[in-house]
This record gives sequence, C-alpha cells and structure tokens, in this order.
Amino acid sequence: MRPRLSLVALPPESAYDHVANAAQAIIAADAALDRMNLVGNLGGDLADLRDAIRGAEALVLKALFFLSSEAAT
Repeated sequence: MRPRLSLVALPPESAYDHVANAAQAIIAADAALDRMNLVGNLGGDLADLRDAIRGAEALVLKALFFLSSEAAT
C-alpha cells in the first residue's frame, strides 16, 4: 500500500511577500529580454514591452518600499 500524502497547512503570505514575489518575476522578465538580445536588434513592439516591464518594476518596487516603511512604524 502506498503512503498517503500528508498536507501541511502553511501560514498565508503577507502582502509584502506577494509584492516581493511579483518584483522578482518582473525583474526576471527584464533580465530575460537582455539575455535574448532582441530589444536592441528589432526595436518596435519589444522596446514597448521593455518599457512596460520597467514601468511595472518601478511600481512594484515603490509598493515594496511603502510596505516596508509601514511595517517599520
């Protein structure tokens, strides 16, 4: 007989953790564009994509800053 899978209840992530995970994903997407070397070669839509990624990155990092300053007070 196979052993049963036991489920462990994990504590929910905080808002800060969710935003930090989003920041990591956005930074990874920006780094992936750099590794592919597509933006400088083709421009156009990919340059717009990079601008959108960097704008989202700035907003998420700003949210992290505000969340960490709220936690400190």
